[in-house]
Amino acid sequence: MKKLKSSATTYRWVPYIIILVIYCIATFQKMSLQALKADMEGLFGIDALQYSGLNAAYFYGYAVMQIPTGILADVWGPKRTSVSGSILMTIGTVIYALAHQPGVLIFARLLVGLGSGVMFVCLMKVQSLWYKESEFGTLTGVTSLSGNMAGAFAQAPLAALVALAGWRLSFGGLAVLTAVFAVLAIIFCKDRPEDMGFEPVSSLAAKPEKVSVLEGLKAVFTCPYVLPLFVIATVCNGIYTVMTTWAVPYMSDVYGLTSDGASRITFFMPLVAAFTNIATGWLTDKLKLRKIISVVLAFVELMVYVLICFAFDGKPPFAVMVALVMITGMSIFHAANYGAAKDCLDYKYSGMVISVVNTGCFIGGAVFTSMFGNIINRDLETLGAQAAYKNAFMVNLICFAFCLLASLLMLETNGINRSKGLADGSYKKSVLKLF
Repeated sequence: MKKLKSSATTYRWVPYIIILVIYCIATFQKMSLQALKADMEGLFGIDALQYSGLNAAYFYGYAVMQIPTGILADVWGPKRTSVSGSILMTIGTVIYALAHQPGVLIFARLLVGLGSGVMFVCLMKVQSLWYKESEFGTLTGVTSLSGNMAGAFAQAPLAALVALAGWRLSFGGLAVLTAVFAVLAIIFCKDRPEDMGFEPVSSLAAKPEKVSVLEGLKAVFTCPYVLPLFVIATVCNGIYTVMTTWAVPYMSDVYGLTSDGASRITFFMPLVAAFTNIATGWLTDKLKLRKIISVVLAFVELMVYVLICFAFDGKPPFAVMVALVMITGMSIFHAANYGAAKDCLDYKYSGMVISVVNTGCFIGGAVFTSMFGNIINRDLETLGAQAAYKNAFMVNLICFAFCLLASLLMLETNGINRSKGLADGSYKKSVLKLF
């Protein structure tokens, strides 16, 4: 028994790392557009609204796939789901590299978004099946850290690569890399320890007799503790996407920086996000607390936009602006809450509940970036860059006010799956308690 379990805890890194690399490629794709803005404007003549639309296409594709992915990961398994997504990513990336019209670019981004949309939920499912419950928060932090490191390379390093090799060749190479890891997933990934002849790592993750899609979706959508987590994910990832999309144009339009100079600053924003994710994931496992972390960081982000909008009239001193942009990287803290979502429902529905919460991330990414771009498009010529960006940042401020409220309404599960206690009424902790 011990040997079997030891083998499982060794082999589990194989499916995790292979799917993690594909997820990192997906995150790189998500955040790559900012470094390509000048090329897109020069080659295709796109304006601010079209730029936001091109960015939003990825997120609409990603959002559409979330609930189907949760169902597929629970019923079909994370291996086949992630392989299918990586094949779609490869096709979309090839089309993107060969595109000569804005409409084709948007279609390609949509395909990449559809394929990328399965990766995070599949990773969460792998974590829940191959790792102990007490490791989930830390591993989620590692997953998010890796994704944000990939996002960092989609800033200044990508801009340098594009300058050297061109964006078409760069993304052609990315398509090849995606295809290689799709093949590795087919050969080496397994859904569960039992598929390798190992004992389950966790008794909660033992293979259930049956996974009912309708019962699972009903359980997720009727659980009152899921909505606050959905709102937090929508705001956090949505506003983080706004900043990764618009920070470089903001610094260029308001402070006169070149795209290359601004990218050197935004390169560090995903690193801040990465540190935030690994730190919050580790803390949630060690302290068995998630709610207070979410409340504190939501308040910090709210104060950032209060300062930008009211303290400096839309143009902080340069050094202050750099510090505030770096702090916006902390807005990605919602990743630590996937454990809270999983803890509220039966373990066999972990993919579905995480996918529903994760849908908010990419609804926010699509809607908020388009809203931000629309405000800039509307006000830039008539009011000037400073006032236009101030008006757009007001949206971020309002969103984080809602995020703070949702954080205060989270249910603290203390890192333990509470589905049975919630079902039979034995777990009666109020959502108003911080700890």
